[in-house]
Amino acid sequence: MIAYIDASVIIRLVFNEPYPLAEWSQIDEGITSQLTRLECARTFDRHRIRGLRTATIRTATQSADAILSRTYELEVTQHILQWAAKPLSTPLGTLDSIHLASASAYRRALGPPQVIAFATHDRELAEAAKSLGFPVIGTSLP
Repeated sequence: MIAYIDASVIIRLVFNEPYPLAEWSQIDEGITSQLTRLECARTFDRHRIRGLRTATIRTATQSADAILSRTYELEVTQHILQWAAKPLSTPLGTLDSIHLASASAYRRALGPPQVIAFATHDRELAEAAKSLGFPVIGTSLP
């Protein structure tokens, strides 16, 4: 499976949080935005400031780096930013709109018949991705 992976999926995995992406082992090709690396770094720094053990943060950082080294990172271009600024049919924050624009640009570049799943644990982002025809994985919790 080809999947666009947002930061919420990686963060949940590297911190061993409950309900990680069930389909993780089925992803053959991961795509993400350069933005994901930044989001992970900011999350690790917030945890550091809030007192999480340095060793835990170091391990999470190394795990995230390993995951990201196996994904194709899309550049945040002017075209992506312009697409992200367009009106959508669902409410969506700035960073999430950049993720959605990145996944959409990659899907357009690949062209049919390739299907790209959108992996996220964020419900608003999942709804926006569904509205654009992406199959979404990661938002169903027990």
